[in-house]
Amino acid sequence: MQPSPAGASLFRNVLANMGGYFAAVLITFVITPFLIRSLGPANYGAWSLVAELIGYYGLLDMGLRGAVTYYVARHRARHETEALSHIISSAFWALAAMGLIVMCIGAAIALTFPRWMNTAGLNVHDAQVALFLMSVVIGLSLPLESYSSALVGSMRLDLVNGIEVLNRLLMAAATYAVLTRGHGLIGLSLAYFACRALSWTLQMAAARRLLGGLFWTPALFRRDSLAELASYGIRNIVSALAGLLLYRTGSLITSVFLGVQYVTFYSIGSIMVTYASTACSSVTRSYTPKFTQLHAQGNIEELRRVFLSGSRISGLLAVFLFASLTGFCTPFLRLWVGPEFVTGPWTMRSDAVMIILFVAQLPRIMQSISWQLLFATARVRFLMWINIAEAASSLAVSLALVKPLGLAGVALGVLAPLLVTHLFLMPPYILRQLAMPAARYLREGIGAPLAIGASLLALNLALTAAAPPLTWTLFFSEAALSALAGAILVLAFGFTADERAQLKGKLYQAGRLIGVAS
Repeated sequence: MQPSPAGASLFRNVLANMGGYFAAVLITFVITPFLIRSLGPANYGAWSLVAELIGYYGLLDMGLRGAVTYYVARHRARHETEALSHIISSAFWALAAMGLIVMCIGAAIALTFPRWMNTAGLNVHDAQVALFLMSVVIGLSLPLESYSSALVGSMRLDLVNGIEVLNRLLMAAATYAVLTRGHGLIGLSLAYFACRALSWTLQMAAARRLLGGLFWTPALFRRDSLAELASYGIRNIVSALAGLLLYRTGSLITSVFLGVQYVTFYSIGSIMVTYASTACSSVTRSYTPKFTQLHAQGNIEELRRVFLSGSRISGLLAVFLFASLTGFCTPFLRLWVGPEFVTGPWTMRSDAVMIILFVAQLPRIMQSISWQLLFATARVRFLMWINIAEAASSLAVSLALVKPLGLAGVALGVLAPLLVTHLFLMPPYILRQLAMPAARYLREGIGAPLAIGASLLALNLALTAAAPPLTWTLFFSEAALSALAGAILVLAFGFTADERAQLKGKLYQAGRLIGVAS
């Protein structure tokens, strides 16, 4: 059974996103201990905090970059070339204006943040300069990464991820060079600036080649195109703000109430959860332009089929990561960054933060495909209200628990709202939108991932209890055994017969290509 061209494109995008994810994880695995040792806990905490604050600046795009992805996919599906040009150009100029606002806000925050944050042990001057430089990067990225959004809407995530992997590799090399020469936070910020500039240049070149232009000519700007973008984007901006309050306030609350040095402990606990979430969203984001295309064409039954397949595939990845990283959490952190992160009171340990956040995020990650479906069909009002409720609840609980329970209290603030919304609210809503019975969703979507995840978690806990992996050799041996068991379970019970046949065919073709190339 041969995949259709559209199916081949979707498969290529999923592989590209996963390749980008694994490259990011590998680079982070190698570079993070070096960063902590070179900068020290306080300065590393400041670097993590800068990344958190930068995330808030992205709100000033008003959802326009996500809207570019939606409208590019829609106009390409309908072969509306002129409208596509106006959409990209209008977004570019609007985002350029917002970029100037970001730089001004960054300068103000850089000057004032020592007055409202616990800065014990921190090189305040370097942190201020780094924050301002990173604000300039974000200000420039707002208009320039509209080209990346256009490439995503064109279903060329392979290009986007290839450029991003190159950027990460160069940044890892630059980080090593900068820190071994003692240039600290300022050097890191300048290196990040240079690597992003190269990425923007490559994205623009790819967009010009694929779409036939750079679309930054002012004559292409249209108010009606900007109004279209804003009508889609404004519905996302509230959701984005709430999402940032939910996912990015942990480090900020930690720095204010516990001190910047403890941001490192929270960041280490949350970083692998973030990467697990990114892994699954890298799969589900590949489906977004496909969903938009099918919805624009009115092909609802195919939309249901692709949604169920995406739910199962992303669910398998989610439970595999959850079972692996939760089962091996403490020994992994002990070996990776040191025993000080997994010893002492459980409320101040990175492994406790990691496990709490994983439990909180699993339902959300498994519903990631549902989020992308609603984004792709411009049905985001429900997401907005869910995000508002989650953010308000999480902030209140975290603030209440940070003093008595420390880092664990901050993490617990995320747990309760996510469990409620993504176990009891999201599934019924999405099934109504698709007019799909729950039995079919369980049978063809999430049923197999849940059963496989429970089995794999039990195996991993048994392995680490029977033979605690105190060395990297033993850790990787047990991890390999777990991965083998997971692969057998997934192949036996996670795929349909047709999907196994397609996968076999693709692997055979890939093998032939490698053979020819060699």
